[in-house]
Amino acid sequence: MQYDRDILTAQDVFDYESHEVRSVLRSVKYSIRVGDLFFIITPYNDEMYVVEEIEEHYDSWTVIYNGGRRVAEQDVFPLFTVGSLINMLSYDNEFDLRTAGAKWIVIIDHCHEYASEESELLVTFLWYVLVDLSVRGLISRD
Repeated sequence: MQYDRDILTAQDVFDYESHEVRSVLRSVKYSIRVGDLFFIITPYNDEMYVVEEIEEHYDSWTVIYNGGRRVAEQDVFPLFTVGSLINMLSYDNEFDLRTAGAKWIVIIDHCHEYASEESELLVTFLWYVLVDLSVRGLISRD
């Protein structure tokens, strides 16, 4: 049970298969916002950037970062914080986060229980829970 950082890294995201990661974005329908941290997935780049502005086009969005550089929204992946992960997990579900010794415990809707490994970061544990629930179809904004 650790809380050394509160934001995902690109490596945390790519610890999962691409279909699992896409499942999260489909299920939570996350819209990137000004101020969000992200990394570029096409072409892959593990550097973190900050969204400075978003331009809306007829059928797409362009993310502006680094003083005017541009990238299509579909080519970026947001780096979620502990707070945003908790928000996504609790949006339509009863969410309970507890500690148990050196572990984190999450209970969703009184029936889906998850326990972290000892010394696991809270942010990576919550990411695991969100990925698992999304892949299993238990979280959906439809």
